[in-house]
Amino acid sequence: MTGRDDSAPLERAVIGVLDAAGTRIGVGFLVAADLALTCAHVLSSAVKGDVGVGTQVALDLPLISVSRSANEDGANEDGANEDGANEDGIVRAVVEGWEPPAPDGGGDIAVLRLRETLPAGRPLTMVEATDVWGHPMRTFGFPIGREFGVWHEGRLLGRQAAGWIQAQLAEPSGYRIEQGFSGAPVWDEKLGGVVGMVVAAESSNTPAGYLIPTETLLASQPDLRGLVRPASPYRGLAPFRASDRAVFFGRGTEITELVELMGRPGPLTVVGPSGCGKSSLIFAGVLPALQDRDDRSPAVVTFRPSAGRTVYTALAAALLPMLEPELTEVERLSELATLAGVLETHGLTDVVARLLERTGAPELVIFLDQAEELLAQHPDQVERFSEQLLGPNAPAALRVLLTLRADFLDTALNSPALSAALRRSVYTLGPMTTEQLRAVVVEPVTGMLGVDFQDGLVERILADVGTDPGALPLLGLAPIPLI
Repeated sequence: MTGRDDSAPLERAVIGVLDAAGTRIGVGFLVAADLALTCAHVLSSAVKGDVGVGTQVALDLPLISVSRSANEDGANEDGANEDGANEDGIVRAVVEGWEPPAPDGGGDIAVLRLRETLPAGRPLTMVEATDVWGHPMRTFGFPIGREFGVWHEGRLLGRQAAGWIQAQLAEPSGYRIEQGFSGAPVWDEKLGGVVGMVVAAESSNTPAGYLIPTETLLASQPDLRGLVRPASPYRGLAPFRASDRAVFFGRGTEITELVELMGRPGPLTVVGPSGCGKSSLIFAGVLPALQDRDDRSPAVVTFRPSAGRTVYTALAAALLPMLEPELTEVERLSELATLAGVLETHGLTDVVARLLERTGAPELVIFLDQAEELLAQHPDQVERFSEQLLGPNAPAALRVLLTLRADFLDTALNSPALSAALRRSVYTLGPMTTEQLRAVVVEPVTGMLGVDFQDGLVERILADVGTDPGALPLLGLAPIPLI
C-alpha cells in the first residue's frame, strides 16, 4: 500500500462547498459516485440558516476540468455538461446525514447526496487505521485569499483528547491547514487512502491541524462502512511496534522463550543476522507480553544509541518523559543534559529507584535496540556504559534487553564489559522458516471481510522470497495488495 499514484486521487474527488454568493467556504470529498462528506459547520456557514437532513447546498468540482460557459458540444439536453454539472460548473446536493458539532469535539459531520453523477469524478477509498503516527499526508483547501485553493503537505501524529488526529506541517515554507480546509479529505501517503476529514486548525502560529478519523466518521454514519477498506496489515520495511501486535505473526515460540528468559537475573541479548526481525520481535511480541502480566507489569523504556549525541543523552531522552511527565518539551530539553550527566557520573541506581517510585512498577525494563550502534558510534563509551547498565552492580530492579547484529559479535566480544554481559545470557535468532513466513503472509488478513489471496499467490510469494537471512526485508518490499 503506497502513496500517490497516477490517478491523482484527490484531484478527482475534492468538491468545493459554496455559499449563496458562489464563494467556496469549505471542502468536501466524494466517497461514492453520488455521495460526499464534509463538516457540518461548513454547511452552516454556507447556508446561513438552519441546516439538517433535506437541506440543499451548491457544490463545484474545482480540480476537475469543468466548462463554466455555455458550450453546445459539452452540454447535454438538460443543460448539464459531460461531468454532470450545470453549465456554470455547479452541482446540487441534499443533506442526507447530519450530526452538528458537539461541545466535546464530537459530531460535525454531514453526508451529501449529489443530484447529478460525475463521470470524471473518482470517489476516494476511506481506510481505518489505529496508528498513523509519522505517516506523510496531503490535503487541499481554500484558505482566505486563495480562491483557486492550495495543497497542504504534512505529517500525521496521534490522537488528542477530543479523538481528533493531529497533523503537522511538513515544510516551514508550505501552506498550513487553516480556515477553508474544513471538510477536506486527508490522504495518507503510506496507506494509500483517506484516514480522516479536516475539522479544525490552530488559531495561533503553531502549524497544526486536526482531522476526524475514519473510525469516528463510521461510528456517526454506519451506512458508510461498505465504502471502507481495512488498513493494510503489512508494514513493509518498517519494524513492527506494540500497536502492531494484532498483526504480528510467525514468532510465537520465540516470544514465549524470551519472556521466560526475562524472568531470570541479568541482561538478555538477542543476536541475529541483519533483517531477521529482531526489533519487531521485541517491540510487537516480547514487550507487550511482559506488560500483560497484570500483577508484575514492568515499566518499559526503549532507546537506540544513535538517538543522542552520547549514549547517555539517548538514554536520558527516553527516561525523562517517565521521570518528569509534567515537563514541557522545552523544559525537557533543558533537563536532558543534567540527567545525562547524572547517568554518566553516578549510574542508574538512583534514577531507577525514582522511576519505580513514580510509576509504582515492580521493575524497569530497558530495551536497548540495535546495540551495534553503541559499538559503531560511541566506541569510547562502550566500557563504562556497559558496566553501568549490564554489569553485576546494576540495580536489582533493572532488567535489560538488547538486540545485536550478528556481524558485530566479534567487536562486542572484544569489550570486556560487554562480553561479560553476553556470557550471562544470549538468545540467537535465525531467519524464519517457510512455515513462519507463511504465517507472516497469511495470518494478518485471516478473518478480514472480503479479503483473500488469489489462488497460488501465497506459494509464489514464498518461493520467490526463500528462507535466507534477507527473506523478511525482501518480503517487506513485496507489494501485497488487499483485494
